[in-house]
Amino acid sequence: MPRYYPILLGLDSLKCLVVGGGKVAERKVYNLLPFNAQIVVVSPEVTAALLHLAKRAKITLHQRSYQPGDIDAADLVFVATDDEDLNREISVEARRRRLLVNVVDVPDLCNFIIPAVVKRGAFQVAVSTDGKCPALSKRIRQNLERLFDETYGDYVDLLGELRDLILEKISDPQKKSLILNKILNMDIPYLIRSQGRRAARQEALKVLEEEW
Repeated sequence: MPRYYPILLGLDSLKCLVVGGGKVAERKVYNLLPFNAQIVVVSPEVTAALLHLAKRAKITLHQRSYQPGDIDAADLVFVATDDEDLNREISVEARRRRLLVNVVDVPDLCNFIIPAVVKRGAFQVAVSTDGKCPALSKRIRQNLERLFDETYGDYVDLLGELRDLILEKISDPQKKSLILNKILNMDIPYLIRSQGRRAARQEALKVLEEEW
């Protein structure tokens, strides 16, 4: 089993081929949609949800069996069929062409895998066991979801805004670091939950204004 290098990958304008049309393939497609990828689905049978996405031009659908040339223009390949021989065939073809390929639940046929992810806006935490125990990754993700609630999306956005202000107004690198750490030591997620994002921003700005 290979070792996997953790990476966050921008999918803008990349072509993602999904082979399969069942619930698992549907889930893969919905996970890809927010990232502005070009999604192509190949399967003789598809779920009603995938058919609906195709009618709305959210995905390109080829409602037929997979053909060897289907991966020619792909950047990433996701394989989610119940045909083991076909899954292996696509994996071999993709890797021969140096493409990134993920075969659902078969790590030995993958050269990339999908971690369990907690996503709160720009804040993301990914958990992986290199495919050895996905159930453990899922359990850790569930624990992290309780620890990092929806507040963290606003929190990260606010930190980004404050960091830009610090970079703009302060030239001394050491002072920048000290101020940023001072902001991080505030319990801003609690302020957002209890008083709202605007009030939390005002409290953080008070700290910055003391240092200008």
